[in-house]
Amino acid sequence: MVLVIKWFHIRMLQLCMVLAQGALTVFCDPVEDLETRERLARQPAQFVRLEYMQITPGKEQAYLETERKWAPIHEAFMRDGLIFSWGCAKARPNEVGVEYISWMSFHSLSALENLYDEANLLNYMEEEALESLHQETHACRTIVGQELLISEAFTLHDPFISDPRKRPYFVLGFMDPKPGKEDAYRRMEIDIFRPAFERWAQQEPNFWGWALRKAVVQSGQVPPGAYRTQNVYFDSLAKWDLDKWESFMQAEFKEHAPIVAEYRTERRVVFDVLFAADMAMQKERQEWAKLKGSWRAEREKGGYRIKTIENYRETLMEYDPQGNLLKSTSNPMRIECRHGLNYFLTFHEQGTWTSIYQVKGDTWYEQMPWIFNDQVKEGPPDEFLVYRRIK
Repeated sequence: MVLVIKWFHIRMLQLCMVLAQGALTVFCDPVEDLETRERLARQPAQFVRLEYMQITPGKEQAYLETERKWAPIHEAFMRDGLIFSWGCAKARPNEVGVEYISWMSFHSLSALENLYDEANLLNYMEEEALESLHQETHACRTIVGQELLISEAFTLHDPFISDPRKRPYFVLGFMDPKPGKEDAYRRMEIDIFRPAFERWAQQEPNFWGWALRKAVVQSGQVPPGAYRTQNVYFDSLAKWDLDKWESFMQAEFKEHAPIVAEYRTERRVVFDVLFAADMAMQKERQEWAKLKGSWRAEREKGGYRIKTIENYRETLMEYDPQGNLLKSTSNPMRIECRHGLNYFLTFHEQGTWTSIYQVKGDTWYEQMPWIFNDQVKEGPPDEFLVYRRIK
């Protein structure tokens, strides 16, 4: 199993090198459609790592205790911007053979490169306690399989309204497209299922969201298929209005039933969340709290600009030296914290503005995006805009 895990990490690093070549240019193409730009702004972390675990007989309580001890470390990883989320869950009885899983999401594959190295872990726990935790963990559980998933589609939602600890269960669909039907299956999920689940979210307050992900690396014992769907719920299954759900499914998917069976086979497993890192610890949330409000930057040639930040939105107003409004734009926006740097991206019809930034007190330093693209000759790579908070 150690060899399997090492192979998995080697494959991830190889994939990281491939994807990194275009990591900062993926969003540079113009996107006129507002809904698409809203999705880009609200996209969850691009990658998820799933670990499938078997518990040593008689060691379930010991395993839960080790996860309880790991939880503060993973929350610290989130606080420092190393990962986006973490948690573990127990599967209800199923035919797939899954017992327990843990998940971790992140924006960049390089997040995992040194995450669990002893030198990094010692930043979060004393050496003796860390060694003891390693021994306890290995004694009570075995990682039997791992997979790296990349985001394909998701429903629009607002993660600021919820905390994973209040979402006690989710359903994973292990999807296996029929031979020659992968493209058709993927389009079905995106074009039929995604909008249907967005409508369901408007009707059912217990439903938090849906996502489609594809496995790009798999090792060990993992469930069949390369695609994973996930439905996440606020409340327990016992309280869920099943009659309402059945009626909705009949209305939405009855006419599509034949192609669903034609395109894929599925196996579904319900998971109860055991531990989930507190999303309030997330570095991105800390950064949103710093950025919300209005900021003013003076222009060297006279005039100024005022930028107002809300969740997922930037409104920019530009003024001449006399204070006359020249232009006002409002666009979807996202924040990413990775590699120890803060990035913000605004999604315009003409393309995407990507900037490294840092907030120090009431001053926002925004590096101009020329640093990311050698083809752009509009300015030097060390040029900054400096904003002062006005409210």
